[in-house]
Amino acid sequence: MEHVKRPVCIVLFLCSAAMACNQEDPNPADGREKRPQAQADLAAITDPVELLRALETAQGFDRALIQERLGLTREAIHSWNQVARQDSGRSREAIENRRRLERRPDPLREWKPNDVQQALDRRDAAALSKIVRAFPADAAQLFEKSDLRDRARARLFATALATAGEHYPMAVVEAMERTRDPEALEQGLAAMKKGEYRRAVPLLERAGNPLHLAARYYASASEREIAILDPTLPHLKPEYRELASRIHSWRANLLEFDNKLFEAYADYDRALEFAKGEPTSTARVLNRRSSNYSYIGNIEAAFRDAHRAVSLLEHIADTNARNLAHSTAAMAARQLGHPVVALHYQNAAVDDVQRVVNAATPSARPGANRELVVALRARAEIHVALGQNADAEGDLATAEALAEAVDKPLDRDLFRMRIREVRGQTLLKTSPAEAAVAFSEAIELAKDQDSTYRAILHFQRATAWREAGDPRADGDLATAMAILRDEVQGALAASPGLAAKPLWDPYFSRFREMYRELIESRIADRDFENAFVYSELARAFEPMQILLQSRSATPGFRPIETVADLQQAHALLPEDTVILQYLVLPARTFTWVVMRERVVPVSQRTTRDQVDRWMRNAIAAVAGGQSDLFTKAMRGAYGELFREPLKLAGASKTRIVIVPDEPMYGFPFNGLVGTADEGYLIERASIATAGSTSLYLYALARNRQLSNDRNPPVLLVGDPAFPVGDPALPSERLVHAKEEVAELERDYYPGAEVLTDTAATVRSFLAKARNAGIIHFAGHGLASPQAPWQSRLLLAPDGAESGELSAEQLMKELPVLERTRLVVLGACSSIGGGSLGPQGLPPLVRPLIGARVPAVVGTLWDVQDASSKQLLVSLHCHYRHGDDVAVALRNAQLGMLRKQEPTMTAMHWAAFQVVGYAASPYPRPIALENPSSEHLCSQNSVHRPDGLHPQ
Repeated sequence: MEHVKRPVCIVLFLCSAAMACNQEDPNPADGREKRPQAQADLAAITDPVELLRALETAQGFDRALIQERLGLTREAIHSWNQVARQDSGRSREAIENRRRLERRPDPLREWKPNDVQQALDRRDAAALSKIVRAFPADAAQLFEKSDLRDRARARLFATALATAGEHYPMAVVEAMERTRDPEALEQGLAAMKKGEYRRAVPLLERAGNPLHLAARYYASASEREIAILDPTLPHLKPEYRELASRIHSWRANLLEFDNKLFEAYADYDRALEFAKGEPTSTARVLNRRSSNYSYIGNIEAAFRDAHRAVSLLEHIADTNARNLAHSTAAMAARQLGHPVVALHYQNAAVDDVQRVVNAATPSARPGANRELVVALRARAEIHVALGQNADAEGDLATAEALAEAVDKPLDRDLFRMRIREVRGQTLLKTSPAEAAVAFSEAIELAKDQDSTYRAILHFQRATAWREAGDPRADGDLATAMAILRDEVQGALAASPGLAAKPLWDPYFSRFREMYRELIESRIADRDFENAFVYSELARAFEPMQILLQSRSATPGFRPIETVADLQQAHALLPEDTVILQYLVLPARTFTWVVMRERVVPVSQRTTRDQVDRWMRNAIAAVAGGQSDLFTKAMRGAYGELFREPLKLAGASKTRIVIVPDEPMYGFPFNGLVGTADEGYLIERASIATAGSTSLYLYALARNRQLSNDRNPPVLLVGDPAFPVGDPALPSERLVHAKEEVAELERDYYPGAEVLTDTAATVRSFLAKARNAGIIHFAGHGLASPQAPWQSRLLLAPDGAESGELSAEQLMKELPVLERTRLVVLGACSSIGGGSLGPQGLPPLVRPLIGARVPAVVGTLWDVQDASSKQLLVSLHCHYRHGDDVAVALRNAQLGMLRKQEPTMTAMHWAAFQVVGYAASPYPRPIALENPSSEHLCSQNSVHRPDGLHPQ
């Protein structure tokens, strides 16, 4: 599972603050003056993920504070003791904090079901009410499984629960008193008492008693069938707090079993609404949702949910809820790269469950032992991550013995499966062949498990096979990939809108490293064609599925999914085109040079760190206006990444398509420059980018499919009237954007439609885009690196609409653009400014590609209004005179390059980049001797392609 990147500046600040607080200071007074500031810094941290990271370097007082806030009670008590011994100035405060933690209530001691039964036997309403108020959710479940045939006893119990906010039991009691079928009621209650829930359901329904809802829940939980549960949903009332929350939480869990990970979130939301903050019910939902976040790949969200659940534990007695809270926190902490902290959480889970086992009655012990199996297995996995294999084996041996005593075959097989998985992990380094056997046993037992887990098992067995030198490794990796492809296909087919979900990117990115391993193994075996195919599947699969599942097929296109597809694909490339597809590895870079004649692999010594450095320097140069630093970064990248592949391509390739790998995303390829003799790359060829070779081939095919209407309708959007004065938005309108659109309106006369000022609303834009052949947006754009799907274009407000058109909204609401060949996003950072997602497609571009647009032009960083207008008007001029969009952009940029104005550097024009391909639908004027010359549009042309000035 890939770790989430850290915001380095925040982490470094927190770490340095923590270290400053705890360094020995020769001046005690100064030291005391500094410490409160550090505490203030810690107090300002509200995000548990940041607390987790700050813990890495925190010492002394700060370390104890962070541990306490993370719910690591035992570790915090130990740290307070250390502070008391080592820091004389704070020993009293430390001792008070330790005592406060030691005095915290212990729910495992306070909740005693026998006390409830005794209070009921004595008809002691006061004692009963006191227990129930402290643990209403536990008492509500105890009520459902009680012998309710004693009406007086049942009413007393229900009354106590009603005073604690749980009204479902009273509804059951009142329905018993007015039942329409006493015989069915008695039989239903008897079946419930015996645990015969399937039989109880129709009897209780016939009796008109809402206890049938609980019976359906228990039957569904036993058989893992969502169809049993769904009939309960219309009958769930807000006052059925605990039961309704439990039902929706379990329904979400069942959806996950069916690989419907995203659909589960609606049920989790409903479960939290019903819980209304009650600790046990809330924690149960958070625990399960945390696990789902971990599966999807949003590990930070997983830890936040788990931390919320842990913070409620002083009010929770339910063993399962406590176990899961600690275990989900442990899982997320480990995935975030904190295995020691993960072990602390899991130790707490094991200690909790062991206490329950030790205190359990004979009838309750099997259930407690099942919880202990889960806790020990999870701890064993953390021990493996820490290299503590002996400790892991000890936990596994105990868990295995307990698992074999479990009476339910389904549970027993589940435990065996997870134990075999962890045993395989313990054997991986010492005996990989035995590890493969253990993983094989787990795979056999996992036939009915969700697809993600089965893929993980195949991936782990592939690692074991590779360690053992067994060629079966690649087969397992391919199987894992196929499982995941089927899962994604099914998810998109069931819910096409999933691709617009913020969680979709982390979900699709989860197994990037698995693909990398498979690609590298193929390269190591010199199987370069299959390596390329797997590279394609890793990059292009998700947008390809969106395009392939759209209603309109594109003739002549097939994505690259096999070597045969690859052989057919490069034969479809134009003779003058070369695709450079990159794979940047830690120690080297691999490039496929894809031409019509052949595919040539190139191995280069460029490291990932070097690529990262060029990217950082380019960004810093743009931010600081340092043209020399920018040129140095462009020269370095050209020499190390492009010179050798371009030599192989030869001088006849005048169209270069770059398929970058992750560290190259957002790089200004149009600004690449070589030696003085080589000059800028755009001086020898046009440049376009693509998310993958398949996506570029799709753009070619889609472009051919579009009508050659010589006067296509053009939609021009300029300087929308967004609300100036909002501190979250830019402070000024764009004067030159309105001028830009006015010039383009004259140039595209009579086929242009213009939206400016207050007319440029989201609704108008989406409606008019449907029939446009060319769309041009000249206005403000806002990139959102932390939340890419919230990157947006600013249009004019309209009633309740704010005018902010986000990438997420575009993905959901943009219609299929059957006529659109080209979209130009003349806004700041419209194709850059943050994460490009697992496919290498910018957030605002992905919806347009999904809407079947073959080419998009945009900017990689903030651009000046005036220079943007100059370049984009020139681009459209060349496009109107027959150049395809990449050539048109090249000629516009060459025009700016050769003006040699002192204030005009490459940073002013290299931000503009083409994604995809779009030919010009306009005829090339016969009178032009050199129709692709950049001098053609060196002045702002106001002539139509036929040479006539519009009226």
